[in-house]
Amino acid sequence: MNRIFSILVLVSALAISAYSLPPAPDVTASLTGPATASPYTTNAYSVSVRNQGNGKAFNVSVSITLPVTNTSPTKHILGTVSGMSNGCQISGLKIVCQIGTLKPNKSGSKSFNLELPVSAQPWTITADASTTSNEYNTGNNSANITPNPVYVDHQVSSGNALVTHCTGTNLISYFECMLYPSSISSHQVSLQQGGTLNFSYPGYGGTWNQPSDSELVMQYTENGTPVMNFQGYGSNSNCFEGIATFPQNTQYMSVYKVCL
Repeated sequence: MNRIFSILVLVSALAISAYSLPPAPDVTASLTGPATASPYTTNAYSVSVRNQGNGKAFNVSVSITLPVTNTSPTKHILGTVSGMSNGCQISGLKIVCQIGTLKPNKSGSKSFNLELPVSAQPWTITADASTTSNEYNTGNNSANITPNPVYVDHQVSSGNALVTHCTGTNLISYFECMLYPSSISSHQVSLQQGGTLNFSYPGYGGTWNQPSDSELVMQYTENGTPVMNFQGYGSNSNCFEGIATFPQNTQYMSVYKVCL
């Protein structure tokens, strides 16, 4: 009896394996661009969508998620988009590109340019492909890339600096200040040889140093007590941008742009 049952199971398995599923598409996305990027430099990115299935993929599109600001209540794309391919447009915080119908083993591609600012969060870009046709496998529809920032060298010996800034909660980039110019304030500070800071305000002082040629660290003090810590990175040959925190007021923080 067991032998007969085993034979029936084997026959059933062979019948199932011989059954061919209906043809179906399988769209997969790939995203290419530079492995590194400098702030405020335009870089080109390309998205390719391929149908590696055995059925047509209709109404194929790709949605590209870009880095975004942490402004509240309205968020914005963190950076400047340009040079989009035909069939692409900005929709909310994303670039959406229409590719159309893809036959089996065919692909379509779109490209765009992106200029990114100094940011406290990674520059992650994600592409998600989709089709209105039924796919058996959707696990390969996404791709992402996170270019590593390469900051601009600016070796400082001493000099007078103009510091512009805006204040809020959980800000990540001076780019956010530029979106709301009325929020920007400024002050001046003199970086002295030997690593001290000089202000025109009584009681204020501090220190500065450069961990590397592309970094600037400052600490402001009031009557000897630390009141602000800043770490910035070279955004161009004259300026550093970064986050400023306040040890005595942890509810708020600022984004500083320090230009010498």
